[in-house]
Amino acid sequence: VTLTDRADASHVLANCAHNCLLNSLTPTTHTHTAATSSAIADNRDGEGSGSVSDNGGECAVRIVPFTWGVFGAAVLMEIPVPDVIISADCFYDSRDFEDVISSVYYFIKRNPNIVFYTTYQLRSHNRSIQPLLAKWGLEAEVLPAPTP
Repeated sequence: VTLTDRADASHVLANCAHNCLLNSLTPTTHTHTAATSSAIADNRDGEGSGSVSDNGGECAVRIVPFTWGVFGAAVLMEIPVPDVIISADCFYDSRDFEDVISSVYYFIKRNPNIVFYTTYQLRSHNRSIQPLLAKWGLEAEVLPAPTP
């Protein structure tokens, strides 16, 4: 499992490490200068393109600063190709929309079977992600929320 957030959000990255420790997981931290708000989970059965070691039943957790839309050599070396990307609060500021979509596209090109889960609230018809999905050749499917 790889957890990410912006490099300039060191308090969030520290909180990720703290939460790992609270859950009896020992994270490894990486400090390159790229950074985003997401969690990237690798396939544990070895079938996927990412690699997660199993330490006696304990899932390896890596914490890596990553910015949507920034792909330096450090990112390529420190973030394995994921099977699943889970993001939260990444479509809040419309200035970030294309960076998020282009990053997802980048990972899909490296693993065509990737699944991207995100939450998205259409706050204005002028701020939709639909045109960017079309631009990058991506499609989205709305998953219904479970009813109580």
